[in-house]
Amino acid sequence: LRMSFSRFAVNAYTSPALSLSAQRVVNARTVKAQPGAKTQTPVFRCPGIAAFQTFPAPIRGANLVGDRLIVVAGTTAYGVSSSGTLTALGSIPGSGPCASAAGTGKAVFLSSGNGYMVDSVVTPITDPDYLPSTHVTWSDGYFVFLAADRVFTCELNDPTDLDALA
Repeated sequence: LRMSFSRFAVNAYTSPALSLSAQRVVNARTVKAQPGAKTQTPVFRCPGIAAFQTFPAPIRGANLVGDRLIVVAGTTAYGVSSSGTLTALGSIPGSGPCASAAGTGKAVFLSSGNGYMVDSVVTPITDPDYLPSTHVTWSDGYFVFLAADRVFTCELNDPTDLDALA
């Protein structure tokens, strides 16, 4: 018994340009076409695909904290419940993408170098040891920040309290 494989979704990719992303394959199925058809494996969209939630402004960043999604859309941070309910948590100024990291019960979002801790509300990071940062990650209870010329950390489980000696 010999199996034959046909070329399927060989041009699937994602691009920032919507016209180029039209070939992205998500939730699709294929059906073998009859001999002589233009395409031997046409791709059809699966029924039942629906948006989970829409936001009032463009999404700038998101991270999962426990079982709750935190999304920055426009200048507002939202908590999104598992049912899709939006709760405004506070403001994160700016218009560009937000880098983020999630820890235990809280997340940190960076916008234009400024840091914001998000749990049930948005709290700006105002510690005098904070330096404008471009990246953040979480490791074993510590948020680790990357500034222009150094790496620094917060105190254990508290991204608003930074360690000047780190």
